[in-house]
Amino acid sequence: MKSKLRKRTKLIVIAILVLLMITFSVVAYFQKDKMNVVEEDQVILEYTLTPEINSQFYLMENSIYDQIFLEDTDVIISKLLNHIYTETSFLLESKDADYMELSITQYEMLETYFGEDEHVMWRKTTEPVRETLMGIDNITFNQKEEFSPNEFKHFLNNAYETLEISPKAIVQIVWDINGTVVRGSDVLEINHRYTLPIPILDQMYIIDKENLVALNDEIVETIVHKTPANPIIFNVLAVLAGICLISLLVVVFAVKIKDEPTEYEKMKNKIFNDYGDRLAELEGSVYNTLSNMITVVKIEDLIKISDEIRQPVFYHLAETENEKEAEFFVFDESRIYHLVYFDKSEMTFETFLNEAV
Repeated sequence: MKSKLRKRTKLIVIAILVLLMITFSVVAYFQKDKMNVVEEDQVILEYTLTPEINSQFYLMENSIYDQIFLEDTDVIISKLLNHIYTETSFLLESKDADYMELSITQYEMLETYFGEDEHVMWRKTTEPVRETLMGIDNITFNQKEEFSPNEFKHFLNNAYETLEISPKAIVQIVWDINGTVVRGSDVLEINHRYTLPIPILDQMYIIDKENLVALNDEIVETIVHKTPANPIIFNVLAVLAGICLISLLVVVFAVKIKDEPTEYEKMKNKIFNDYGDRLAELEGSVYNTLSNMITVVKIEDLIKISDEIRQPVFYHLAETENEKEAEFFVFDESRIYHLVYFDKSEMTFETFLNEAV
């Protein structure tokens, strides 16, 4: 049956190879005067702007917290907040640029809203701080800023008392990003705003940094590659396809895959890997004819007993083709502690006859 299968497979492979070679040759003949056209998208210019903004929230003197500041991942209690210390870093990278320019304007802004549509009633900002940097392949912007939201909070309280209104309000630390990335005549513009909202009217809050993600853009150009159709290429491809098929068949029918280890082998290997330096081999097994033999269920129990009575662990392996057994012993003056692992393979008729003879 095996030889028939090989013969049939061989005929199929030959038929496939012949069919491939005829097909590729015919196609090559009719395509010899035509061009192969391949379109490829190629990045001409790109950039990535990566923000990293970390804040520390310094507290007023209180009897609740031992520390003097909280991180921006902690829950902030509004009444205990004194000021915010912010460390800002922006990294602009482009491996293709001839020139880059980055301008960052940082300020704090108070906005009040009215209604479900959140119409802006008024907006109040601090004095902006602006910095412009230039570079070729990367620009790094670093800034440290200290800000007290209580200034806005006092302003709101006075406005509420005077006008007898209580609209929604939020304070945001704002970074307005403007820049250009240039390569030859290609230009990428950067216009983006990052914000860090601080809901000062909430009793407690956690800073939301979800919008502080990397910004990127690119200019892609489609490149058209034209090459003449060549029948030799098709013939070579046909031969290579045949070689691949033959190689696949050799692997499928000739290469044997090593069997997965049994649970017995896994357990035995684990014991010798973990405790090999503590094991001593016995020449033969200890037959269970004594009433003082105690059987344990885990190697860890046997190791524990060995440590307690300060006696070594002995082992004996009895492994045949059809049966494998590993025994472990710890001998005390009046007891024998015993552990056994075994693995019995399925008994075939051929094996049974061999053992019977």
